[in-house]
Amino acid sequence: MQFAIIENNIVVNVALSDEPLADNWIASETAAVGDRYENGQFIKPTLVVDPLEYQSQRAAEYPPMTDYIDGIVKGEQAQVQAYIHACLAVKAKYPKPA
Repeated sequence: MQFAIIENNIVVNVALSDEPLADNWIASETAAVGDRYENGQFIKPTLVVDPLEYQSQRAAEYPPMTDYIDGIVKGEQAQVQAYIHACLAVKAKYPKPA
């Protein structure tokens, strides 16, 4: 059986044991560290996702714009196209949330 220890209404530790642990451990098969404990119930935390996180992820992986400008100045279409493909790959890796 699994037991959880609670501090300030948050699960701070879980342990497996065949018998009850000390009095401050509460039996629960589903409790996980970080869950809230309210009114005798274990509540999973709500995952908050930043809808704009993709912007910083993309910015960190885009190739330098100087590669594109260099290709334009030199008239090297292959270099320009390589830059465009690299940017599209980053966009595909980190899509805009729907």
